[in-house]
Amino acid sequence: MPRFWKIMALLGMLCAATASTAAKLPIPRAVDAKPLDQGTPTKPIQLSKMMVKLSRGEQFGRIKVGLLCVPGGVAHLEGRPHAAGHGRL
Repeated sequence: MPRFWKIMALLGMLCAATASTAAKLPIPRAVDAKPLDQGTPTKPIQLSKMMVKLSRGEQFGRIKVGLLCVPGGVAHLEGRPHAAGHGRL
């Protein structure tokens, strides 16, 4: 019987250690846009790239880990630099 409880304890610790969430940082308020007039012709668009105003390695959130949401680290941007001349692609 003690082996069963050891396995259950290890399984519980594994579940607690692998669960994670991300804490949100405050987001600035969006600028209000002027609505279009009735009858204005519009066309659908498709986004092919998304550019963010963050430098590589810049913090954008915090990571919490486990069932008790223990602070686990910092979420930072890992990606290639954008095509505005900052580094090579």
